[in-house]
Amino acid sequence: MTDQVAHIGDEDHDKFTLDEVMSRAFDDLKSRFWKFLGLLSLAFFIMMLPGFASFSLQWLGEKTMLTIVLGGVLSLVSSLLSMLMTMGMLRLQLNIVRGEAIHSNDLWKPIGRIWAFMGGSILLAIMLGLGFLCFIVPGIILYLTFQFYPYFIIEHKMGPIAALKASAAITKGVKWELFFLHLVLMVVGSMGWLLLVIGAIPAEMFCRLTITHAYADLLKRCPKENLAEFPALAG
Repeated sequence: MTDQVAHIGDEDHDKFTLDEVMSRAFDDLKSRFWKFLGLLSLAFFIMMLPGFASFSLQWLGEKTMLTIVLGGVLSLVSSLLSMLMTMGMLRLQLNIVRGEAIHSNDLWKPIGRIWAFMGGSILLAIMLGLGFLCFIVPGIILYLTFQFYPYFIIEHKMGPIAALKASAAITKGVKWELFFLHLVLMVVGSMGWLLLVIGAIPAEMFCRLTITHAYADLLKRCPKENLAEFPALAG
């Protein structure tokens, strides 16, 4: 972590290339495939548990005040668990990209950042909604600009607004590269689904690691002046 921060701004921003981040992601996928797959499977299983419980309630019999209340509680728990596991999977991806070990307890480590994550997600959803209402292009640009906010919340413990600003800082000047990267990953994902589960799961894992490598690479290469208002990132 310290070494990574120390190198922020050391390289030119315009050297970000798709083949570099995809190549690194592929290497990481090969070396961590089974452990990463197992932990992602655990995360998805945890996310589905409240749904299983809710289905069991409905299957047991008629609706009563108790089952309605329990159903509402389970829906809330399901939303929180989904959010937490999403953050946990990002934590796993960051550890892999940073060359660190990954463990099942990494899925729970970001729990203290869940409200900041929720706030950032709501703010981005509002901006994207407004952007897509103003035709599609503004929404795409907004997404490309702010897509990395969760990483700053999880890795650098920023608040939602600061995280969105930091994402805007590292994506400045590379929107086209990021747009083409997402297009390539869409093709990879589509090809994976053509091979059903056998290809869809590795494709999803590869896409996750590629986006995380893009974040790490952009942060590393971001010009120092772009990060002037973020002392924690500037070193």
